[in-house]
Amino acid sequence: MAKIVLKRLKVLLLKACLLLAFFFMVKGSTAQPWIKQADSLANAGKTSEAIALGESKLPLMAEDSIKSRLLFDLGLWYGWQEKRELSSAYYERALLLEEKLPRPRTELLGLIYNNLAFNSTTANQNEQVIKYYKKAHELWYKNNYSDIKNNLTGLSNLLFQLTAMGLNRDVIKYFNVLEQYEKAFKTGELKARFMQHTAEQRISMLMFLQLAKVRIHTHLNHYDQLKPLMVEFEQLFRQSKNISESGMYLEALDNMGYVERYAGRYNDALAWYRKAESLAHNDFYRMKGAANQAVTYYYADEASKALLFTEKALAFLPPDSKSLSVMGLRAMRAELLAKNGDFNAAFAQLEAIFLQQLSKSISSKDFIDLQVNDFKDWIAEQQLSVFLFAGNSFLHSYSAVKDNAGHLKVAHHFYRLASQMFSLYYTREDFTEGLQQFRNRINGKLLETGIMLDLPQQEWITIMSEVENNTSKQGWKSFLNAYSTYLGIPAEWLKQRQGLFAEKEIGLQSGEKDGLARQQKVLQSLDSINQLIQQKSPRFLEFDTSIVSFSQYRKQMLPGQAMLRYLITDNRVFGMLLSAKGVEVKQLGTIDTLKPALLLWRVQVRNPSSNIQALSRSLYNALLAPFEKQLTGQQEIVVVTEGELSWLSFEAVAMAGPGKVILPITYAYD
Repeated sequence: MAKIVLKRLKVLLLKACLLLAFFFMVKGSTAQPWIKQADSLANAGKTSEAIALGESKLPLMAEDSIKSRLLFDLGLWYGWQEKRELSSAYYERALLLEEKLPRPRTELLGLIYNNLAFNSTTANQNEQVIKYYKKAHELWYKNNYSDIKNNLTGLSNLLFQLTAMGLNRDVIKYFNVLEQYEKAFKTGELKARFMQHTAEQRISMLMFLQLAKVRIHTHLNHYDQLKPLMVEFEQLFRQSKNISESGMYLEALDNMGYVERYAGRYNDALAWYRKAESLAHNDFYRMKGAANQAVTYYYADEASKALLFTEKALAFLPPDSKSLSVMGLRAMRAELLAKNGDFNAAFAQLEAIFLQQLSKSISSKDFIDLQVNDFKDWIAEQQLSVFLFAGNSFLHSYSAVKDNAGHLKVAHHFYRLASQMFSLYYTREDFTEGLQQFRNRINGKLLETGIMLDLPQQEWITIMSEVENNTSKQGWKSFLNAYSTYLGIPAEWLKQRQGLFAEKEIGLQSGEKDGLARQQKVLQSLDSINQLIQQKSPRFLEFDTSIVSFSQYRKQMLPGQAMLRYLITDNRVFGMLLSAKGVEVKQLGTIDTLKPALLLWRVQVRNPSSNIQALSRSLYNALLAPFEKQLTGQQEIVVVTEGELSWLSFEAVAMAGPGKVILPITYAYD
């Protein structure tokens, strides 16, 4: 079943962890007027003045308990200004000071760890995020069990990060803790404490809890529990008097819409999105409601309606915005215009986008000359969408006018740019599940247009290398995301190496002399960190730095050896055959068509009395017969599969054929 891309909820939940934070007010004789004045300034939005006042008094602080609280406040205020490094530096100073006190305040310690996790999340330091959120939860749960607000905060934030990283064992473990805690304050020993809060505070906490439950049940594929949760959520929303909290319910509606859209139930998705739009209390949510409906109609292949809602969403946005999200929406508008046959308007829209990005005028006839290095300042997920929409625009143009082969070449070029951008992005960023969709869509379009263009052999080998390296990179980053804590390599080493490696790969754009000097320094630093990592985990670099070159691989292939690589893209299955005879790339159908036969084969092959001859022959016709001519006479076939095709025994399938594809068949992984 489809899983939600959790990044959609990230901003709301990370804000929530700070919204639920509280200040430790200094009591008794230690209270000083300037402390209250700084708090008032910060709460009034005058954070720079609050920071200036706090930093001026910091050297004069004698009592450590007051100083650590001020350090915490400074960290909080710098966080509000999005200055994460300064914010974390003050939190770390507060942490060192607070932990040295004879009786550390566990409420404050938990909050420091919680907010350090927040800052680490914005820097994509996943291991640190988990470590800090676990520490915050443990401090509050053990020492401040009756503090319902902070315990809900700690558990919800920890669970959010665990789901984002796909650590399901821990997700289930801490979700059980959350459910036990919910029972404790609803009907158990903490009920009296819960009832001491005002009705508005109780509703706020319950809405936060409900959003966490929606998210977790979605991640665990408990879809049957989502609609009852949403019924309860709506009741809470109707009782809430704080309009700012409606964002939590709107995000839950958005979540439900995405679940349905991802599963292909577009009408159900639209129902959730329309409800969210009807309840929107500001232009941001109105824009979001329109944009979500636009994307849903796009995937439902209803171009006219998608274009209508795209225009509606763009009306809320400034025309000169350089936000990549906005540019992605405009690029989708370009594709929709092209799909409706308005090619001039589509290409003009793309020209306007690239004018903003490159700060120079560019005509659509020059798109074929664009290089990925031209977009060095735009290496991001959203840029992949821009390239894909641009490629699709030209593919629609080619489909309408078949003799316009130039537009097919431009479409293919944009898909190559997307593939190269994917590689650069993954060089410096951590794994995200949402990128799996981009990889599949890029690969599908790249191979489709390559087949249509009948590319020369050498170009196919280059594309095969790109596709394989992106696939392997994603697998390796996915592994690191989940298991790097068990490698014995400090997280800061991995992050430092990732940054240096990205700088090396992406290249420097300064003057040639300075650039070469800086590049040499990067290489030296990279070599130093590699040596440290090598000592801790000798095989790490072997996996992380291995690059696939099919040109080299082909030279090393033995006579009579062939490699058959199967790739599942955007539901389509492609086969890529590499041998001494050359390269063959073919589209073999859809995985939805093949999946029933694959499932049936798995069941029948376990039953000795089953006759799988006819089924195996069907699979032979789909997967091996298209390459029968090239495989005939080969002495060994190396099969590389992925997804559902990995269930299949190709030896058994080959034996069901006419005997032209011979054994042995061996297997390799991407």
